[in-house]
Amino acid sequence: MSAAIELCVETTPFERIEADLAVAGFFLDERPLRGAAGRADWRLCGAITELVGRGRLRGKVGEATLVPSMGRLAADRVLLLGLGRRSSFRVGRARDTSIAVVERGLALGARAVVLAPPIGGPDSFSRQAAGIVHGAIEAAKRCSGSLRMSLALPPSVATEGLKSLDKAVNADPAPEIRWLGLVDSLHGLTSR
Repeated sequence: MSAAIELCVETTPFERIEADLAVAGFFLDERPLRGAAGRADWRLCGAITELVGRGRLRGKVGEATLVPSMGRLAADRVLLLGLGRRSSFRVGRARDTSIAVVERGLALGARAVVLAPPIGGPDSFSRQAAGIVHGAIEAAKRCSGSLRMSLALPPSVATEGLKSLDKAVNADPAPEIRWLGLVDSLHGLTSR
């Protein structure tokens, strides 16, 4: 049993990428919400902030909540993942997050997920890339099905991110991963 994962990078804003599931991680010690969680919260008119304010979400590692996008994001649903403290988000946590994205995405019947990895913090995205790739491979080996996993990266990080992801994929080739490189889903373009 193994899943087939297509992995790509998109520079389109997270909330505009077509997918069945948008995954937004958020930290225990960041308020107001930032990154993809902050963007999703804004699009959802503060619904995520309300859940945090009521104590329904905190941002602890392993915490997950699924909310409908109500047509306010290109994805049908938003999966919120707790990432713990920002200062603890390193390569290993990036790997664990990638595992959660693949496993939960497949369990929810998604064919396409978009993840906006956290940018900044103790490890650069270039270091996190290996964790993301290895996490996707590990999860794919234990799951079945197929999934397209788009990583939404800002243009300022995309060039270096592509190099790091390409290096990670090619350093340990796995039949479960098909690396697509840079994809522009709004215009149907793919480049490596």
